[in-house]
Amino acid sequence: KIVFPKPPTYTMSQMTFEPTELFNMRLNTKIYMDIIEPPEELQKLPYTFIFSHGNAENIQQIHSWLMDMSKILQSRIISFDYPGYGQTEQKPTEKICNEIIEQIYDYSKSQYQNTKIISWGKSIGSAFAVHLASVRQVEGVIVQSGLSSAMQTVFKSNFCSCCDKFKNHEKLIDIRCKILIIHGTDDEIIPFRCSVFNFNQYNKVNNAGKQVKEYYSTNNQNKIMQCENIMHVSVHGASHNDVDTAFEEVLVDELRKFLGEEFDGITIKNKEVRNLTKISYRTQIL
Repeated sequence: KIVFPKPPTYTMSQMTFEPTELFNMRLNTKIYMDIIEPPEELQKLPYTFIFSHGNAENIQQIHSWLMDMSKILQSRIISFDYPGYGQTEQKPTEKICNEIIEQIYDYSKSQYQNTKIISWGKSIGSAFAVHLASVRQVEGVIVQSGLSSAMQTVFKSNFCSCCDKFKNHEKLIDIRCKILIIHGTDDEIIPFRCSVFNFNQYNKVNNAGKQVKEYYSTNNQNKIMQCENIMHVSVHGASHNDVDTAFEEVLVDELRKFLGEEFDGITIKNKEVRNLTKISYRTQIL
C-alpha cells in the first residue's frame, strides 16, 4: 500500500483522448496505453520513449504533459496504466508491471519497425523502466526521481536483499546501454541519496578504477557526475514532482546532452506547435 497507494482512476467519459487497449491474455485484462505521435510539422525522430509514470498518476492525468514532451523530443511516446490504475483492472505488483512493460516493448517493436526504444521511468516507474532495460535491447534508460530500492527509500541502513523489492541498484549494474539518472536535491519522497547510491553501485561494479568526471551546468548550480556510459544529474532545489515542470528547461537540456546528436535540435519551443495528429481507438492482443 505504501508503494501503490489508492490508485487514481477515471471513467471512459472523462478521457480527453482515445486510449489504445492492449489485451493481456495471461492476466485476462485490458492494459490501457496512451500513444502520442509528434505533429507532422516537426521532423520526427526514429525513437519511441516508453514512459512509466509515478504511483500517484495515471495516463489521463499526464496526457497533456506527454503531448508536450512528444513535441519537444520529436518522438513517439507510449505510456501505460498499471493494474488498478485508470480503467486497467487487477492489482499492481512488481512482477505484473514488469511483464506488462515487456509486452509493451514487444508491441512497439512489432508495430513500429526500426524504431529505437528509450526506457524512461519516474519515481516507482523507474523500477519498471530499469527492468525493461535489463531484459530487452534499448538505446538508453532514464531514471527520473527514482528509487534505489523500496527499503533504502525509507531507511538509510542496508537490509537483507531477500526482504527488499524494486531493487534498481541491482538491475542497473547489468545494463549495458547508456544511463541517465536525474534527481532533485530536495526530493521529499525518494531521498536524493538513492540516486547517488545507484550511480556509485553501477560504477563500483562496471567502472572500477575509472575516473568520475564532475562538473556543473545550468548557471553553475546543477552538479553532473559522469563515468563512461552513466550520467548523474543533480537538479538543485528540485523536489520529487517538479523536475519535469518547474525545472523543465534543465530536464530538456540534460536530455539533449544525454540522447546525443540526433536530438541536438530539440527545444521547448516545440510545444507551441499544434498537435493535429489524432490517435484512433484500437485494441491489440498480445
